[in-house]
Amino acid sequence: MKKTKNVFIICESIFSIVACVFLVVSICLIVNGRQFEKNGKKTTATIVDSSRVKNYRNGKNYRKGKDTSSVTIVYEVEGTPYVKTIHEYSSSWSVGDELDIYYDSENPLKVRIKSMLYFLPIMFGIFGVVLLIPAIILEIKRRGSKKKQMRLTETGKKVYATVNEVIENSYVRVNGRHPYQAIAIYTDEYSGMTYQFKSRNFWDDFINIIGRQVPVYYDPKNPMNYYVDIESLFNVKCEL
Repeated sequence: MKKTKNVFIICESIFSIVACVFLVVSICLIVNGRQFEKNGKKTTATIVDSSRVKNYRNGKNYRKGKDTSSVTIVYEVEGTPYVKTIHEYSSSWSVGDELDIYYDSENPLKVRIKSMLYFLPIMFGIFGVVLLIPAIILEIKRRGSKKKQMRLTETGKKVYATVNEVIENSYVRVNGRHPYQAIAIYTDEYSGMTYQFKSRNFWDDFINIIGRQVPVYYDPKNPMNYYVDIESLFNVKCEL
């Protein structure tokens, strides 16, 4: 039987890897900025020109590309004037405004605007944290489900329910596909009460499990707290 794909772990890994990339880039940019700030010299520059160029990509519908923004600044280093165009922009800047900048003493044309020094690191850091949150939530949910499964397996009441239906879980969609869930029925021979249990998600349509008995572990005090051991039928791994 084909091994079921663990989509939650895949998604968690993707979020974690991308988040770590953003956070590492953020840290590297912060270190680079701090180094430039420490070794550079500070002076004041004046904006003499600013421009925003609208770019267009050639294509079927001539789609609009990303705009390019820049400012041209003038500053002096030891009595020598320098002119530098920097591809950074803020809507609050206007021609004639003064900006604090850092420049490299060995190469005065290498400059960084003080107010923009940590802008990119902060943005990368924010994106990294935003992407890391879903990974943490998925990991907490996965661990919680595993603990619940172990607890019910050890302390819950074990019964055998009959699978009478396999349905699609329309609330979950990955790569255009919906996972499946098994519906199992169990009737208590003493109380006469009938219970319906739903398995966790799995990704293969095991239609041939209908009519088979599956182990179910549930809390006698709260039958809604249960675990359907659908994995035992085909030795597959199911999702949360």
